[in-house]
Amino acid sequence: MSTPPPPPTTDAFLLRLADALRSLDDADEIQAAATRVLDEYLHVERVKAEAALRESEREAAIQLSASQRFHTLSAELVNSENTEAVFAQVVEIAASAMDADCASLQLLSTGEGTGDRSLRLLAHHCFHPDSAAFWQRVDANSKSACGLALTAGERVVIEDVEATGSEKGGDLNAYRQSGIRAVQTTPLFSRRGRLLGAISTHWRRAYRPPQRRFESFDVVARHAADLIERAQVDAALRASEARLRAVATNLPQGAVFVVGHDLRYQLAQGESLAVAGFTPADVEGKTVREALGADLAAEYEPHFRMVLAGESFRREHESHGRHFVTHGVPLREADGQVKAALAVSYDITDRKTAEWQLAEARDSLEERVAERTSELKRAAAERQQLLGRLVSVQEEERQRLSRDLHDTAGQLLAGLSMALKAADDATGGRHLGYARRLADDLGRELHALAIRQRPTSLDDLGLEPALRQLVGEWSARTGISTDIHIAGIETARLPETVETAIYRVVQEALNNVGKHAAASRASVSVTRSSGDILTVVEDDGRGFDTDAGAGGRLGLIGMNERAALMGGTLQIESTLGGGTTLYLRIPIPVAPHV
Repeated sequence: MSTPPPPPTTDAFLLRLADALRSLDDADEIQAAATRVLDEYLHVERVKAEAALRESEREAAIQLSASQRFHTLSAELVNSENTEAVFAQVVEIAASAMDADCASLQLLSTGEGTGDRSLRLLAHHCFHPDSAAFWQRVDANSKSACGLALTAGERVVIEDVEATGSEKGGDLNAYRQSGIRAVQTTPLFSRRGRLLGAISTHWRRAYRPPQRRFESFDVVARHAADLIERAQVDAALRASEARLRAVATNLPQGAVFVVGHDLRYQLAQGESLAVAGFTPADVEGKTVREALGADLAAEYEPHFRMVLAGESFRREHESHGRHFVTHGVPLREADGQVKAALAVSYDITDRKTAEWQLAEARDSLEERVAERTSELKRAAAERQQLLGRLVSVQEEERQRLSRDLHDTAGQLLAGLSMALKAADDATGGRHLGYARRLADDLGRELHALAIRQRPTSLDDLGLEPALRQLVGEWSARTGISTDIHIAGIETARLPETVETAIYRVVQEALNNVGKHAAASRASVSVTRSSGDILTVVEDDGRGFDTDAGAGGRLGLIGMNERAALMGGTLQIESTLGGGTTLYLRIPIPVAPHV
């Protein structure tokens, strides 16, 4: 196709008009010459405009035809797995759009584990078989036209592969085998900017396409990139669907469903599908309403719509006499758009039955535990009452024994002592002095025993005098220096049971210090504060390992029982070589103010 000569510029038109009018004087001749020059100028402009219009119409026709053909190819790609035939038509469209003799389409791939990039030949138009075999896989970093285009990320045009020297070795031989002299390679990118591959056109003459031709070709390249990306996505989806079918088919007591935006089942597989009375053929390809009926569709459709809107759900439900739990999540495209709803259902009838049985067993166990707890509480209360009664009886018996020792045995010993004294006086003290001393010692021991059994001061005067007497006599008997501090109980008596408990715990604690502690000093402190009374018995003796337990050696059982009877607590702190401290805390109700 010939190209019209470039039109004259406005300045050239004026110069030509001046030359035509320079030698003319007649007005008619001047008008005729000016009209002729203007007609020539307007004719050239009209020819130029018509040529540009024809070229524009041709380019528009090329773009429209390419778009229509790519629309058809896109539909073919959806309905067919034969991508080779689709890509073969792509390179034919590319060659036609560029008035080229040959064309090729290459896919970028990366080696697993190596990271090496290469271009794999997807389709070609009019390549010699040997050239096609050589270009089947090309290093993406090579100095070939496609390698340079991928490295630069932009179109590369080589007007003459024989003249430039940029193509050497095997590439040049492959060009020669196919009779190729010129080549252009355009890299293909996804709409998100990911490099996909390259599309090239070739000419059997030295040639550089005009820029306007590339404007039409870029439309082709855009469609080609979209088709490659769509083919990759479809291949991934088919692989994913195959894996999903394999998993669903072998999913124990489960089923997998994929539902599209038209609420049509794309996939339905799994054991629990048969449990519900369906086969995959009963469900796949049908809408929810067609497969399940109006009643169940009214239950399921809202959940599928929720997932297709981008949300998830989990629900337990009953169907066909079985219990199921279903999880629904969106399946998304690479750009994040929801393409389908995925629902996985599990038959949990056995689990539900086990849960009901477990709940019944738990309720029964809780009833038995409650009954046993009530029995134990009653037994504990009875034991507490019995223990309290035992302590009371013990204290009463000690009080009776103390009185008997003091009143009966004491009086008899006093009479004996007086009789011995009279006899001794009558004989001049020669024979009965030793017997008198024995009687006096026996009387003192009986008195001390009576005090230990139940000091009269505890009953008559209260806790403080009784403790001071106890500590004083114990200190004198053991030789251990002992301090006593009492505060808060000087003006009012404590309940008798509380006084007895404190006295007996201090008595037992001091006895243990005297027997086991090897102490040089001890102290007793009784302090009443708001709401309770604290008793502390402390020594600087050898101590013991509390983790090893002191048990019966320290009489802890009796002391703990007395504390428990009063609703109090008993605590012992001790370390080897660091002495021992006993804490008895008993709650004392605060008397109301009048």
